[in-house]
Amino acid sequence: MEIKKLYLYIHIPFCKNKCPYCAFYSIEDLNLLDTYIKTLTEEINLYSSLFDFSHIESLYIGGGTPSILSLKNLDTILKLFSIKNNMEITIETNPESLTFEKLKFYKEGGINRLSVGIQSCLDKNLSILGRNHRCSQIYNIVDYIYGLDFKNINFDFIYNIPGQTLEDLHKEFDFIKAYNPQHLSFYGLILEEDTSFFNRYSEKTDEDLYRDMYLNISEKLIELGYEHYEISNFCKPGYRCSHNWSYWDFSEYLAFGPSGSSYIDGKRFKNPDSIRDYIKNIEKGKLSIEEPEDRNREDILMEKIFLSLRRNSGLDFKKLSEEYNFDSEYIIEKLHSFLPQELYYYKNNSLYLTAEGFLMSNTVIIDLYREIFHNIKLNSEQ
Repeated sequence: MEIKKLYLYIHIPFCKNKCPYCAFYSIEDLNLLDTYIKTLTEEINLYSSLFDFSHIESLYIGGGTPSILSLKNLDTILKLFSIKNNMEITIETNPESLTFEKLKFYKEGGINRLSVGIQSCLDKNLSILGRNHRCSQIYNIVDYIYGLDFKNINFDFIYNIPGQTLEDLHKEFDFIKAYNPQHLSFYGLILEEDTSFFNRYSEKTDEDLYRDMYLNISEKLIELGYEHYEISNFCKPGYRCSHNWSYWDFSEYLAFGPSGSSYIDGKRFKNPDSIRDYIKNIEKGKLSIEEPEDRNREDILMEKIFLSLRRNSGLDFKKLSEEYNFDSEYIIEKLHSFLPQELYYYKNNSLYLTAEGFLMSNTVIIDLYREIFHNIKLNSEQ
């Protein structure tokens, strides 16, 4: 199968401790680490016989806590790929598992984009989140990073932390102004049912404060010269994360490791959410993938609306209406009748969400899908 561009994700599912709010697949059994690296290598080699890895656009090492890897294990992974000068290579890191030696190895090994899980610059928030680092470690590690002259740095933050105030949020902005990173991710804390946070805090959510924080973040970061290019992501000009953009742009990507989700040739498939099942399958010399998702034309329509409206490039209404045979002008008139104007705007045959619209995106997307689907159905019956 010939693919012009390919984006690769490698999942490192290990964490020293599971954060009480996290619903991503991760484990704390570090005894499995060496076995996992061996299995991961075998999986990548299996895929290399099916795909041309010379067309890799990005390599993203996520987790879990990838910075928990030894230099030897990380070197094993990096040597599986031919590193090109224009290739975006990202590793997710946590301050407590970083050292100057690791950072130096990252730089020399070709990693050109660091994503640092800051989460908050206040110790009280870090303690509530169950993080293993504190502010003093953040400042030490960030100083190392800037001393090594990394050119592309992302800081991850969490907002809507229990007990967090708008004043707390402004202190995060002070940190951002001091270091001026090229990229920022701000994730609103969602209380997932399978986490300990759900039972602890589900009765204490304040939707008005959540809204105020989100709009405050967007407004302030735009003032600081960042582009709000996706619901939770901001960048300086030229520093959009090309790997993440591939997910929203229907580009083709492969994901390695347990729980890894891939999209190839219009099909979505994933590895099992179990490291032991994953290892057993690869040991048998076969890919550890579950059955591809069964998606019909309506599912793909919803996907296109969802992925397009979560980014600032918007939804090409003209192209979508031609593909699905609906009356785009009628749909836009309908939207004007029931959606508040501050949520969106329509320009050059495309629909865009504002920051307020991003905040309400799930509601907007569902309403829009229903109207389009209803119109398609009417047209097919005529």
